Amino acid sequence: MAGILAIPLVTGCASSVAYSPSPAEAKPPAAAAASPPRHAPDGPNLYVGEGNHQVIVYAGHSRRVLRRIAAGIEGPRSLAFDSAGNLYVANCFGMCFSDSSVTVYPNGSSNLALRISNGIDGPYGLAFDASDNLYVANAFNNTVTVYAPGQTQPSRTISSGLNWPLALAIDKSGNLYVANLSGAVQVFAPGGSAPIRTISEGPAEPRSLAFDHRWRLFVGSCGPYVKGRVNVYSAAHSKLIGTISEHLLCAGRIFFGHTNDLYVVDGTENRVQVYRSSDNLHWKLLRTISRKMSNPYGAVLDSSDHLFVINCRISCAPPRIYVTVYSPESGALRETLRALHAPESLAFGP
Repeated sequence: MAGILAIPLVTGCASSVAYSPSPAEAKPPAAAAASPPRHAPDGPNLYVGEGNHQVIVYAGHSRRVLRRIAAGIEGPRSLAFDSAGNLYVANCFGMCFSDSSVTVYPNGSSNLALRISNGIDGPYGLAFDASDNLYVANAFNNTVTVYAPGQTQPSRTISSGLNWPLALAIDKSGNLYVANLSGAVQVFAPGGSAPIRTISEGPAEPRSLAFDHRWRLFVGSCGPYVKGRVNVYSAAHSKLIGTISEHLLCAGRIFFGHTNDLYVVDGTENRVQVYRSSDNLHWKLLRTISRKMSNPYGAVLDSSDHLFVINCRISCAPPRIYVTVYSPESGALRETLRALHAPESLAFGP
């Protein structure tokens, strides 16, 4: 997902693209693709969700602003794209004192196509299954709501076993995994609303989920009374098969690069830790990326595994709120993106 020194605040021109949602969910979601999803770009352009209620789209590795998206944006907590390249924004300003929502924008457009508010309350994680059904983790009402493409009413509401759901992931069979801050990961079958199993061995305040290239589940944990770690579970039965805790204090966000290296955002220690496995069983610290990081909380990789990190969200003010960019392999600092108001989220898209 995307070099820059001081991004200029220049307004770009938005193009208008027709939004053509597919039919409502009428069957269980199809199985996912054979290869596990990666924390990798859906396109060449960098999307930055700003705390001043806009999403700015930059043309790849350039200073050029393609467009600004403002309609319906209020605290863009997370960004996601469906298979057609439509942008979905989870809006939750501050502690969500105003109405929460997920807003939808057609591929290449700044125009608001849909505003989803029914069932939305404190949206954190967003995910899509292979049929482009949208899953939203609602932390404040302890639910995951599911929406068919183009619909604003939930086709399904999942609440059984959920307690402060934050992160979502979907495996190759379409099973939904929900990380609950309360300490467990619940697994739901495609189309189901009751958990088929509970992963409680190992997780403590789980905050992020990821699958490796073998579809093993990785769960990142972090909390005031929890030493950060990443627990690894077998693909077939979610059995705990390993724990990554070397040089790690907080695993607030985890994701994989194109070489299957595991990236862990360790905000407590102002760094991103990168782990590599030579035998797919044991993970060793490969490198520490920390230059100019300050309370990192969000990160994303571009198509070449350049790392983009949002720094200093809490108790900071411009110019201390910024995005740092690091080279692949070496992890050397390449650029610092400033002139940002208060970045909340990052993604790459069309």
